[in-house]
Amino acid sequence: VGIADNLSDSLSVHLYQESEGLEPMDAIRSTASNFVVRAGVTASFVLLVLVVPQSFLWAVAAGWGALLLGLLTQVLARVRSKSTIRELSYHLGVAALVIALSDIIGRLIDGHFG
Repeated sequence: VGIADNLSDSLSVHLYQESEGLEPMDAIRSTASNFVVRAGVTASFVLLVLVVPQSFLWAVAAGWGALLLGLLTQVLARVRSKSTIRELSYHLGVAALVIALSDIIGRLIDGHFG
């Protein structure tokens, strides 16, 4: 699922970049680097599933995700000359909302079809 999601997101980004007039080779390089980085992040979570005991997995995965999000947010905040704390608070808040909504939807689906 992670690979399929990555492929569709990378294609969407590529089409958007072309529609914005980015040079074709720049769009291809950007798409490829986007795909490789996202595949690496996905693989890091798969590795966690393989090596971390189930009882600790949720906490370790949440911590790893927060660390990656924090590092990316710090880089983006510096590039954009924005407050790192403000950007980090915003991104962690959105991530928490996405996780909560995903959990709720998963439980509803499980309750309906499970």
